[in-house]
Amino acid sequence: MTFVVEVLRQEHRNIERLLRVLEQELSVFDRGNRPDYEALLGIIDYFKDYPDSCHHPKEDIIFEKLKSRDPVAAANVGDLENEHQEGASRLRRVAQAVESVLSDQDLLRQTVDEVIRDFIHHERQHMEMEERIFFPAARS
Repeated sequence: MTFVVEVLRQEHRNIERLLRVLEQELSVFDRGNRPDYEALLGIIDYFKDYPDSCHHPKEDIIFEKLKSRDPVAAANVGDLENEHQEGASRLRRVAQAVESVLSDQDLLRQTVDEVIRDFIHHERQHMEMEERIFFPAARS
C-alpha cells in the first residue's frame, strides 16, 4: 500500500507541474498575448485521459479497502468518486473555453480566465485533501 501511495504522490507532483504551466499560459493570455495553445491542448488531453485511466483507478482501489477497514476514516475523505466527476466536468468547461477561443467565438477573456482558474483551484484543493486526509488514512 505504501508504494502505491508514493506513486500517487508522485503523480500529484506531476499534475502540479502541469497546473503551473497552465497558470503560466493563462498569464500570457490575460496579458492579451497568444499562449502556447499546443501546450494548453496537450495539458487538457492529459487531464482527459490520464487521471481516469491510471490515477483514479489506483485511488479507487485504495479507497474501497479503506472503506472496508476503517469506515470512519473513509467518511472523513468524503465522496471521492463525486469529486473526480466534478473535476472532469470542470475540465470539460476548460476544453470548451479553449476551443471557443481557437474557433474565434465570442467569449470574454475574463470568462476564460475564470473557467481555467476554477479548474486549477479545485484540482489543487482536491489533491491537498488527498495528501492531508486520504493518503495518511490509507497508510494507517
